[in-house]
Amino acid sequence: MPHPTSAQIGSRIEELYGASLTDLDAHVQDQPVGMLAALLGSHDRLVFAEQTITLPRAA
Repeated sequence: MPHPTSAQIGSRIEELYGASLTDLDAHVQDQPVGMLAALLGSHDRLVFAEQTITLPRAA
């Protein structure tokens, strides 16, 4: 389950670009590096950070 921060940012990216994160990830693979790639990369790192913090707390 996504954490509130990454879920909220993911929703904002989807609203901004009018497509799902999955579709945007696929689209950015064929494009030169730009703002969308930077946003998606930052979102992925935030999701990973949230998961990393949650795992030790669950133990």
